[in-house]
Amino acid sequence: MSTTRVLPDVLKEINLYGIIRLDYSMEGNWNDNLKVIWTREDGFLGYKGITESHETYNPCLELYFDGYFLGIKCFKRIENKNVVNKEMIELIIKYIELAIAD
Repeated sequence: MSTTRVLPDVLKEINLYGIIRLDYSMEGNWNDNLKVIWTREDGFLGYKGITESHETYNPCLELYFDGYFLGIKCFKRIENKNVVNKEMIELIIKYIELAIAD
């Protein structure tokens, strides 16, 4: 199966310079699965401890800024499960890091 690398259009429309961190979790069960996977200070923190798939919940990122956040669904439907799309997450992180580079 080939994967098309496409950034969500919304990333091209917002000022990413003020981003603080990226959280990962399952939409529908956010608090029980929340993991910080990237911060401005430390960069990518890895996927350790994340829930990678679920039958009904959707893997999502939340991009946190000062005073607001933006949610992005980041999954593929594989064998009747919503499975985290790590390739998409890593592409988003690279895009953010380029956008905020000094």
